[in-house]
Amino acid sequence: MSTTLRALASLLLIVGFYVLALGAVAGLTYGAIWSFATGVEGRGIGLIVLALIVAGAFVVALRRAVRAKRRDVARVSLDRTEAPELWSTVEDLARLADTRPPDEILLGPEVNAGVAEDTRLLGLVGGRRRMVIGVPLLHGLTVDQLRAALAHELGHYSLLSTAAIFKRQEIEADRLSVRAVGAETAAATLREIGVIDSAWASYLTGYVNLAWENEYAPTAEGFFGGFPEFLAARGAELAERRAVEPSGEESRWDSHPRPAERIAMITRSGASSADDGAAPPASPDRRPAVALVPGLESAAARLAELVVDFGSRTRLAWPELIPAGCVAHDEQATGVFFRVVGRVTGRDHGDLDAALDVVAAGRGAELVLELTPQAGPAEVRELLTDALRLAINRALVTAGAATWRHSWSGAAVLIAPDGSEFDVAKVAALAADADRVGEARARLAEWGIDLAAMRQGGGRTPDPIGEVVGGLANAMVDGVRQDVLILDTGLVLAPCPRETEGGRSRLEQLAAVVPVLGLRPPLRFLATPDIASAQVLDVSPARVKFTRRDGTTTLVEESPRGATLTDEAPAELLTVPTSRPRPGHGVDE
Repeated sequence: MSTTLRALASLLLIVGFYVLALGAVAGLTYGAIWSFATGVEGRGIGLIVLALIVAGAFVVALRRAVRAKRRDVARVSLDRTEAPELWSTVEDLARLADTRPPDEILLGPEVNAGVAEDTRLLGLVGGRRRMVIGVPLLHGLTVDQLRAALAHELGHYSLLSTAAIFKRQEIEADRLSVRAVGAETAAATLREIGVIDSAWASYLTGYVNLAWENEYAPTAEGFFGGFPEFLAARGAELAERRAVEPSGEESRWDSHPRPAERIAMITRSGASSADDGAAPPASPDRRPAVALVPGLESAAARLAELVVDFGSRTRLAWPELIPAGCVAHDEQATGVFFRVVGRVTGRDHGDLDAALDVVAAGRGAELVLELTPQAGPAEVRELLTDALRLAINRALVTAGAATWRHSWSGAAVLIAPDGSEFDVAKVAALAADADRVGEARARLAEWGIDLAAMRQGGGRTPDPIGEVVGGLANAMVDGVRQDVLILDTGLVLAPCPRETEGGRSRLEQLAAVVPVLGLRPPLRFLATPDIASAQVLDVSPARVKFTRRDGTTTLVEESPRGATLTDEAPAELLTVPTSRPRPGHGVDE
């Protein structure tokens, strides 16, 4: 189907909806008039009511379509002075596609590229056109591969209405990619975008999130800037991903052809073009696509400030960021582990030395089951080894015997002052074996870890966070839905899932875990000693405005349909500012 016919089909589908709606209203109105004329007033009234309902729905739909506005998404605009070669490339591709070039080129955070347009009159009149290019694509593609991706987007830009048209246009857009860069590069680009997408997810999960969860973040320059370093260090891994054949499975409901189908079509299209004597594409341009945007580092940093909510996190360059994140992660994880060690040994604190005593006494499984009650017999040894590994990591850093070294090619490693790596996993395996704990102790001593000194020093576990006295599920906290666990020392605020069901179960889980294991992101704590005053706005449902000593406020509102941990939970919320503070912590009246 040609572009003209596709546009005509789309127009007919749009117009057809409104013709059908108007026809339905006219038919119902005629039926009502006929009913009144023949003396069947009851049926006539029913048809009039139905006609009014259909007409109202039609008017609402038309009003929304006419007044639809573009949803603004944070983007950074690239003018011609910042990226003259990119602009020239896009305009050349637009001429090849026989379409109007974009009026604006924007940088986005996604592994994607696209074209959008502000249209009027149900899309029949064109407006300002914008092309969005994801920063990760610029870091991962070559110039030729970027040309293939952008040619594809320009090639299938049109007013579309059905899945069948989507599929057909995707295929035709791929043919334009072949014309722009050749079949080999077009097919390679399709594979490469999938690889970059997977790599970007790994980068965010394995690096950004590691620090993020521990209140650290990369700098604005480093947020996107670390990705090309990650790609460069993971060459072998990325090559393995490229070697995996794309899935050929397809559903009849898919709006786009599967990558395997598109690659096969591109290959056939290339062979057909060669047989027809078509001119081959220009010499390959294998420069990195970032060459087209000389100021990308600065532009990407501006984009990061727009799209990333850094909050109050400490921003660090990557060489310092990952080590700081590793230290924070180990401290948090071992803090939980040492609390459990204290509970099992009946002491007011736990540490690595006490943990080794527990294992040597044959009670290592008790530690695991306190941490993970659902762990099966086969998992206990693995979980115990992992907990001890983190504790040894922390001990090495605390003793000054090791530091973390950031690596883009794999996980961060602990290194000694001479640069050698510690085989912590091997020693942790010894420490998890009741019969070999002595060997583990000897190895730790060789590494310069004085367990007795650590016990006397910073091994003490923080005081318990408090006693649970109630809880509210699906409450509104400053306009955001949260689960609220009420302690005698303050409020624990936990994010809610979208579904409102299971609130009591979530509260019970929080009540079981928080007092023993403490707070971990994304949980927040509003401590009673920090509350200067509380204003009860309503009693049923409860609404309380808490004012902190620094002047900031938090409004907590009970949901009328929200579950509670106890029948007294709303009443407990009303008395939080005066509810049994721990010794040594006063509350202003």
